[in-house]
Amino acid sequence: MFVLSILLLIAAIVLLLVGRGRTAGGWKLGAALSAVAGVLAGFFACVHVVSAYEVGVPVTFGRVGTPLTSGIQFTSPFTDVTSFSTRPVDLDLNDKDVVEVRSSQGGVLYADVTIKWAVVPAKAIALYRLAGNEEGIQQRLVLPDSREIIRNVFAKHTSEEGYASARERSARRSPTSSRCAWHRAVSTSRPSTCAM
Repeated sequence: MFVLSILLLIAAIVLLLVGRGRTAGGWKLGAALSAVAGVLAGFFACVHVVSAYEVGVPVTFGRVGTPLTSGIQFTSPFTDVTSFSTRPVDLDLNDKDVVEVRSSQGGVLYADVTIKWAVVPAKAIALYRLAGNEEGIQQRLVLPDSREIIRNVFAKHTSEEGYASARERSARRSPTSSRCAWHRAVSTSRPSTCAM
C-alpha cells in the first residue's frame, strides 16, 4: 500500500509538470486526483486494525515494538504486525497425539488429555521472540511442555491408580482416600484439600 502511495504521488507530480505547459485543465485535475489518492493510500498504509480479543506484535526493520491492543493503531508503513488471539484454545492430545506416560512402577499408560491455553497480552512479545506465530507457540512451547508436565504427574502414581476408575477405587478404599488419590492424579493446578 505504501508503494502504491509513492507511485500515485510520482504520477501526480508528472501530471502537474506535463500539464503546466497546456491550457486544458484535465492535466491539473488528474494531478490533483492522483495526489489525493496517494495521500489516502499513504494514510491507510499507516493504519492497522487489531481485532477484538487479539494482541498485535509490531516489527519494524527487525526491531520488535510494544504490543498493540485491540482497536485502530497507527504504525509506520514499514511495520509488519503479527496478531495473536487472546481467546482460550483447546489442544486435544488424543488418537495419534496420545501421551505415553510411565507410572512410578514403570508401567506404560496412555493418556488422552485436552490442554486449554491462551496468549497473555503482556507476554506476547516474549512469545513472538520464542515462536514467531500462534501455530509456532502451540507446536514449540505448549505441546512439549504439556507432555512433560503430564508425564511428570503420572510418574508419581502407580499403574493401578492410572487404570482404575474412581468407582473401582472407592469400592476398595474409604471415600476420603479415593477422592484424595483422584485429586492428586487429575489436578495439578489447584491446591489439595486432602490430608496426606
